Amino acid sequence: MRFDHPILQHRRTACGLATLIMIDHHFGGQTTAVQFEAMHGLANQEWSAADLVQNAARLGLAIQALELEPAELPEVSLPCILHWQLNHFVVLRAMRWGRYIVDDPAIGRLTIDEQTFLNHFTGVALTCEPLTDVRSKAIPGQTSAPNPHDLTVQLNQIMSLVFCLMAGVLQAGVPLMIKFILDDVVVSQDLVLLQSTVTGLLLALLAMPLMTHLQERALLGCSQRVERNALSSLLGKQIAAPSGTIDAIDTQGALKRLKRLHAFGQFYGAEAVRFLGNLLLALGLLTTLWLIHPASAVLMTVTSAALIGISLWFTQPIISAEKHGANSEHAWLDHLMEWFNHRTEIRRYSAEQSFLHRIHQTLLGSHSIQFLVGNRKAQMTLINQLVVGSALSLLLYGIASEAMIGQMSLGGLYLILAYRGLLTQHVLSMCQQFTSARSAQEIRLDLREITPPTQIAASPQLLRSDWQVQNRYSAQTSQRGALRYLQLSPSTSFSAVRSSILNPHPKAGSPDSAVQPDLPAPIATAATTDAIFNTTILANITMMTVAPDLARVDRLIQQMALTEAIHRHPLGLDTVITPDQHR
Repeated sequence: MRFDHPILQHRRTACGLATLIMIDHHFGGQTTAVQFEAMHGLANQEWSAADLVQNAARLGLAIQALELEPAELPEVSLPCILHWQLNHFVVLRAMRWGRYIVDDPAIGRLTIDEQTFLNHFTGVALTCEPLTDVRSKAIPGQTSAPNPHDLTVQLNQIMSLVFCLMAGVLQAGVPLMIKFILDDVVVSQDLVLLQSTVTGLLLALLAMPLMTHLQERALLGCSQRVERNALSSLLGKQIAAPSGTIDAIDTQGALKRLKRLHAFGQFYGAEAVRFLGNLLLALGLLTTLWLIHPASAVLMTVTSAALIGISLWFTQPIISAEKHGANSEHAWLDHLMEWFNHRTEIRRYSAEQSFLHRIHQTLLGSHSIQFLVGNRKAQMTLINQLVVGSALSLLLYGIASEAMIGQMSLGGLYLILAYRGLLTQHVLSMCQQFTSARSAQEIRLDLREITPPTQIAASPQLLRSDWQVQNRYSAQTSQRGALRYLQLSPSTSFSAVRSSILNPHPKAGSPDSAVQPDLPAPIATAATTDAIFNTTILANITMMTVAPDLARVDRLIQQMALTEAIHRHPLGLDTVITPDQHR
C-alpha cells in the first residue's frame, strides 16, 4: 500500500496543523499549511485538540476525539491523529506485523516497534473523515512543487543516458574480448590476431573514461539548470503573489529549505538518469547471463533482489534518523545562540547552569542520533557484504567445478565472474539512489511551503457552524461501538483531557479548574503541556512585545511561581525577547 508523503511542520509549534494537512491530502486535498494559516489568520498559533476539531471543518473534515487503549487501535479507521508524548501530534498510517508506521511532522516517517509506541502514545486519538465530496482545494497549478523539467534539461538527460549506456556496453565488452584472447587467440598462437584484439581492447579502455566524462558533464549541466529553474519558479511566485501574502511565509524556514535546492537539483537532474542507466545495464547483464549460463543468472537474480530489498528496508529508518539528527544539531546551535544573545537576561534569572546543562544535553542527544545513523548504515553495509560474499562463494564453487571437469573454459569462468562484479556494482548504485530519491521527494514537498498562499475556493457546504459539527459527532456516538468519545470545546486542552482520563472526578480547587482573572488568556491552550517551553507563557504575559517590561515580568513570575520552571526548563525565554526568531 502506498502512503502519501509526510509533511514536516514549518515552525516549532505547527505539529497540529501539519497533521491536519496530512489528513487533508489523504482525502484528496491540495491546501498547504502556509496557505491555510494565511487564509484563516492562524499564523504563530499553537493548536490544541479543540483547534484541530474546529479548523478541520474548514477543510471539509470531521474529527472525533477518542480515548482508547493501543489494543483498540485496529478498530479505528486509518490514518488518524495521535496525541504523542503529551506535547505533540503525529499521524498513524498503518500497523503491520507488530510495527507502527507513524508520520512525525518534526522528523518524518518512522517505523517503530510496539514498546516504543506504548512509551509515546498518550491514549488519545482523533479519527478523521470527509464531511462532503466537494472539498476545499487550492487553485490548480499554483500550489505544485517546482517542476524540475524543461526541454533543455530533458535533451541533456537523454544525451547523458546515451553516454551512460555506451560506457556500460564498452565496460561489458572488455570481458568478452579478454575471454576471446584466453580461449581463442592464445590457443591459435596467431600474433597478428593478438595485436588486433589488444588494440581494440585498448581503444575500448580509453573510450570508457571519455564516455563517463561526457556523461558527468551533461549531468552537471542538468542538475544546475534544474536548480536554477526551481529557484526562478519560487522567486517568480513571490513576485506574482498578492500584497500581504508574503508575510505569511516563515522566512527562516524558507531559507533552510532553499539551502537544500542543490540536493533537489542533484537528484532530478543527475541521479534519476544514473538510476535509469544502472537499471538498463543491470537488466542487460542479467539477460546476457541467462543466455550464457542460466544457473549463474538465477543466483545473481536472487542476490540482486536481496540487495534491493535490504536497501528498501533500511532506507526510511536511515533518512528519518538523519533528519532527526539534523534537527537536533540545529536545536543545540539555536540554544547556544540564545545563550550568547541573552546572557544578561539569563544571569538576571540566575539560570546559567540550567541553560548550560540543557545545551549539553541537546548536544549529547545530537551525538546519540548521529551514532544511530552510523550504526544503521554499518548494519546495512554488513548485511550487503554477507549477501554479496555468500553469492560469490557459491558462484565461484559452481563454475570452478564445471571448469575442472571440462564443461567451461577459463575464459568463460572469467567472463561470468566479471559480469557478476559489474551487475553487483550497478545494483548497489541503484540502492544508494533509492535514498537520494526519498530525500529528493521530501525536499520537493518542503519547497511547496515556500510558495505564497493562493486563494482557496471553498464549497458553500463547508460553511457550517460549530454546533452543527458537534451535533454530528453526538449522532455518531451511538453508532460506533464501544469506543470512548471525548467532547472537546475550544477551551479544552490536553492537560485537562489527560486529567479527565486519569482522574474522572477532579477535586475542587485543582490547578486545572482554577482560572486567574487578572492575566490574559494564553495564546495556545496546549502550551502548558510542553515541558521544554513552559516559559513561553511569559510571551503571553508581555503580549509578545519585543521590548517587554522586565519589572512587570518579574512581578508576574513571582505571582505564577514560574521561577522554578525557568530553572528546570530555561529554554523558551528567547520567545519573550525575540519571538520572531522562533517559529
